[in-house]
Amino acid sequence: MYNRHLSKLLHLILFIIFVSSLAFAQEVNDDSDENKPEPEEKVLFSPKLEWDEPEIKPTKNKKVQHVTLYGYTEEGVKVLVGKQILWVQASAKTGRKRVRKISIKKLKIKGQKYIDLKPDGSFKINLRLPLGEVQIPVGLIKGKQKARYQIALFVQEKAIELKDQPKVPNTDCRYCIWFGTGFTYLGYQQDPPQDIRDVDYGAFGFPAITFRTRIELNKNWKLRMGYFSLTGPELSSGEVTILNKSIKWQQMGLEVDYRALSSFRLFGIKLDPAILFGFQMQDLPFLAQKTATDFTIESFKFNTASLGGMFFINLHKKWFYEIFMRVQTALSSSGDVELSSGFAFDGSVGTIYRMGKNVRLGMFWSGQYHSYNYEISSEPGTYSLLSSKIDLAIGYDF
Repeated sequence: MYNRHLSKLLHLILFIIFVSSLAFAQEVNDDSDENKPEPEEKVLFSPKLEWDEPEIKPTKNKKVQHVTLYGYTEEGVKVLVGKQILWVQASAKTGRKRVRKISIKKLKIKGQKYIDLKPDGSFKINLRLPLGEVQIPVGLIKGKQKARYQIALFVQEKAIELKDQPKVPNTDCRYCIWFGTGFTYLGYQQDPPQDIRDVDYGAFGFPAITFRTRIELNKNWKLRMGYFSLTGPELSSGEVTILNKSIKWQQMGLEVDYRALSSFRLFGIKLDPAILFGFQMQDLPFLAQKTATDFTIESFKFNTASLGGMFFINLHKKWFYEIFMRVQTALSSSGDVELSSGFAFDGSVGTIYRMGKNVRLGMFWSGQYHSYNYEISSEPGTYSLLSSKIDLAIGYDF
């Protein structure tokens, strides 16, 4: 009897110890889960990859085209092309697609690097590609990080289309404002009808103030507005008395930028052409007679119609260039001076550096030449003006 009770007591003690050990083990596990560090999230390597308009050239074999792809990625990223491309062929009868693999070695263009990567992250891929749908594997590597992309193209005779790929944003601003200042050389000549010597003025003026803006109306139509102001050294004469000697020149312009032609490449350089037409208001210095011995500098105001063209040139990821040329014809004048005939032309060259997404710096040279015949009190005279201006400007793209 005694032994039976002792046996039951031992079983009870063992059961209590077993339950206690389970509870302790659960508590330890809970504590370990709380103290266990959370796993680090893996950061995916996804460098920026954008594409510009590709270039295509025909070959002797009409079924094969020389293709140059222009891309941009981040600095320090290496660009690779896979060993094989995929050529998707569709049957003309059934429409069934067949995928064929072609070695990249067979597609290289003789005398050209098939990958030309520059330090700023811009690159070119030069390949001989068959007509039809083509898929090119592209890899980006930076250190031990890698990213893979499948670039889909549709190659046609004299045309190529990149399918569903991020494009390089338009380098020319959509809605932007520019403000600049610089110095100008102004040459001004006037053969007045009065019995005095011809005016022959030439001097450097500072500061020349420039303001211009550009608004994109739609894909092909843009609106440009500009303002220019210059105050030059005073005009002096030892023969007559000049009451107001100040030389001032102001110009305002409003014109339309029409992208009649698509962008194209010349010697690998991308050119964006446009046709310009609009109006300009000129306010030029003019020597006028007040009395028999007194003269003064007044404003010679008139309007012109302008027609010309421009090229926007992209040579680099952050550096851009623009070239303008216009011809002007006089329309009307105000005041006592009447224009009888004349013309003008102007041109400019600019270098633009994109500092960031919105801010740009630019250096611009512009020149103008005006030649007019006029009448004042039914007496004829001639007028000419030559200017050359250099200014530094800052722009903001909204």
